[in-house]
Amino acid sequence: PVIVASGRRMRPSAGIAELMEHDLVERGVPREDIIRFPQDADNTREEAMALAPLVTAHHWRKVIVVTSNYHTRRARYIFNHVFPESVDVRVASARDGDFDAEHWWENRKSLKIFTRELAGMVVAIWELRGFSRYRAQELAVHSAEGPIRGVRPRRNRNKLGLPLLFTPLKSYTIFTL
Repeated sequence: PVIVASGRRMRPSAGIAELMEHDLVERGVPREDIIRFPQDADNTREEAMALAPLVTAHHWRKVIVVTSNYHTRRARYIFNHVFPESVDVRVASARDGDFDAEHWWENRKSLKIFTRELAGMVVAIWELRGFSRYRAQELAVHSAEGPIRGVRPRRNRNKLGLPLLFTPLKSYTIFTL
């Protein structure tokens, strides 16, 4: 019933959220069903932390995160760690023209995306170690009420915007690089 167009600000007055809203309206989604949520997150973890207060404030019990087909596993991991336990997080994959899920190892661009996702998953696991869903709920409730003194989300020092391992593989293999 509600779509949140969450995206990074590119300028003070425009960003990815506005582009998403435009595309959704163009495809027939009523404008009143879209919540535009511009944010300044550098990575998926920061975006999830920015969205958690919105989800808590609206008392949503189920959310579906739509992301690139290669990014689903890391997105699920991060959102499940950052959103309160009371929220059922589902992840849906959107086809990505740059990533061939069937033959990713045969294409240089797809191989690079896979490698970045693999590194991104390692970074996500490292950054969220010890981050409990109870703490996530506490942060979401308090940040919905206002800033918490002394609590800042950890910044990802990696500016590559690395995403994760993959769900799209038909047969799953553990790769060692």
